[in-house]
Amino acid sequence: MNPFRILHIGLLSFGLLTLGTFNNAAWAQDESATEEVAAGSDECKKEFQIFTDNAKIKDYQYALPAFRYLLNNCLTPGTGLYIRGEVMLQDLIKKETDESIKKGWIDTLFLLYERRFEAGRQDSKYGTEGFILGKKVKALALYDKNKVDEIYGWSKRVLELEKENTEAQVMYLHMIYTAFLRKANKKDCGDVIDAYNLINDLIESGLENITEADSIKWNNFQLAQNKVSDLAGPCLTCENLMEVLERDFASKSSDSSWIRKTSAALDRKSCAKKPEYVSNANLIGIMEKNAEFYPNATAYLRLGRMYTLAKEENKAVTAFKKAVDLEADPIKKAKFLMVQASAQREAGSLSGARQAARMAAEIQPNWGEPYIFIGDLYASSGGTCTTDNKCTSFGAYWAASDQYIKAKSIDPSVAEKAQKRLNNMAGSYPLKADCFFIEMKDGDSVSVGCWIQTTTTVRTR
Repeated sequence: MNPFRILHIGLLSFGLLTLGTFNNAAWAQDESATEEVAAGSDECKKEFQIFTDNAKIKDYQYALPAFRYLLNNCLTPGTGLYIRGEVMLQDLIKKETDESIKKGWIDTLFLLYERRFEAGRQDSKYGTEGFILGKKVKALALYDKNKVDEIYGWSKRVLELEKENTEAQVMYLHMIYTAFLRKANKKDCGDVIDAYNLINDLIESGLENITEADSIKWNNFQLAQNKVSDLAGPCLTCENLMEVLERDFASKSSDSSWIRKTSAALDRKSCAKKPEYVSNANLIGIMEKNAEFYPNATAYLRLGRMYTLAKEENKAVTAFKKAVDLEADPIKKAKFLMVQASAQREAGSLSGARQAARMAAEIQPNWGEPYIFIGDLYASSGGTCTTDNKCTSFGAYWAASDQYIKAKSIDPSVAEKAQKRLNNMAGSYPLKADCFFIEMKDGDSVSVGCWIQTTTTVRTR
């Protein structure tokens, strides 16, 4: 399939080619400004009023002469010239069947943007450079999408100027054209990954500032985030990410923004879990740098996981403790402790894992998951924590059952999960006869040694 055809389909699926939706969004953004009192000379005021009255009711036959006069003679009569003018021109372009006339309307639309740039330099109410350039980028993608280099360069400029205030459609367009240039061998995966990291970072910042009332903007950002990930997907492999890391880490180790974005991408792909990268010095280094530049709970959590996988347990524990200390939210703190516990279990530190789970249980006393986790730790030791007789060799399973019973009793949401584990444990209990010969029976108290070191009760089958 022609790559430009793919581009067209991508734009259509995002809604950029659905002009009604696009116009409604633009109208809603500046509607209050279109009712302002006209400014400038008496003639400009008169023509502005004629244009506004007719554009409102889409009577473009009478709106156009006034529009042309304003465009040529009145740079700052009011924002309505540019807002209603854009809506009018897009409507005319959409309905025109004669290609030569349509081209004329398109050229007029771009002239409108140029005039708005000039107006914005005189008065900020006409829009920032980045905002107006974003409109131009979207229009180019609609009406002249083959201008690949221009759209790529201008969309990049919008991101630089508007940052998290960039419209979601422009973010998506920049990713589309970055990916397209990679297919044309003008960009490589490093460029795609850089664009992905930048856009994802801006989207996350933008989402933090969007209120629930602005559902259209929220949905656009969410949609852009998903589609940007899809476009970058072929390059977002650990192999490619690690190639970028190995190539750029030395030169960019003091660039805090690059460190944050790249470490986040590596973490999202769980590259540290791949055997070939577990002890990679640069991978550990970028996580250390990220925690240094951004000493927050998430950064130390990532660093702790990195150390755990690299079998640097003491460093991992230190990092996890910092993550927990830096997290103020008790629910998140408890969850972080459980992440720590899981990582320590994977590293073979069972007692450390249990300690972290117990701390989580103290913070969230009605949460059953920590007890199920500890029960699983005990159950996993059933084959190693044995004794010299057939009865007490099953002590780890009895201790595990105690934890499952505790979880079930305090947290109804885990009751079913806990009961399934209890049922499984029952099949691992010793026979009554095995305990009878050492004068032990169901309910008797017994100590479990090994690393478990607890007291439980005898259970048989």
